Amino acid sequence: MVVSAHNGVKAYQGIEHEVALHSLIFAVRLWCAALNEAENVIQTAWHESRLSAKTHRELDVGAIHALKQFRRYFASKNLVRTVRDKFASHYDSDSIATALRRRIAGDYTFVTSERSGNIFYNFAESVRHASLLDEVGALDPSVATNPLYRDLGRLHDWFMTFSHAIMVAITERCGVRAETFTSTAIVDPADQLPTIFVDERAMVRTLKQRGVIDLDEPEPPAA
Repeated sequence: MVVSAHNGVKAYQGIEHEVALHSLIFAVRLWCAALNEAENVIQTAWHESRLSAKTHRELDVGAIHALKQFRRYFASKNLVRTVRDKFASHYDSDSIATALRRRIAGDYTFVTSERSGNIFYNFAESVRHASLLDEVGALDPSVATNPLYRDLGRLHDWFMTFSHAIMVAITERCGVRAETFTSTAIVDPADQLPTIFVDERAMVRTLKQRGVIDLDEPEPPAA
C-alpha cells in the first residue's frame, strides 16, 4: 500500500496527487500502528505465554538477532509509537491545533459527488499532514536518511525475520506436510498505482448486486 501510494504521488498531478499523498500518509500511519501492535504481541504471546522458553532454541541466529533489535527499538521513545499514538489510532488535539493555526490563506478544496467513495477533504488532510510532518520530518521514501522510513524498514524486516522463523518452528512441531508451489499471480510493485476515484456507475451496480441498494436505484449519468 505504501509503495503503490508513493507511485501515485509521483505519477499524478492536482487533486489526484493530493489523494495519492493522503493514501501514502494513511498507509504509513497504519504501518506504524501495526508494528506497535506487533511489539505488544511479542511481549504477550511470546514472552508472557512462555512460548519463548519452549521454542527459543529452535530459532536461528538471524531470528534471535532480529528479535533483540526489534525489542530494543521499542524499549525507548521512538517515532513509530509517536505516529501511532498521535495520528494512527488516535489524534493529538494539540498537534492538530498547532498545525491549524499555521494554515495560511490559499486555495483549499472539498471534492464531493453522489457517493462517498469520491469525497476528499483537502483542507482537513492538509492540516493533518502538516501536524504529522512537524513530528517526524519529510516523508519521502526515496530519501534513505529519512528517520521514519528508516525505522519502518528496519522494524518490518526484523519482525518478518523473527515471525517467519517462529511460524516455521511452531508448524514443524505440528507434523505438517510441506509442498512447493509456483504462483502465476505475480505483480511488480513498481508498476502499481493506488485507487484515486471510483467509477460511480460501477459502484452502484456493485451495491445493487450485493443488495445494499434497491435495484431500481437510478445510476449516475456517464462522465
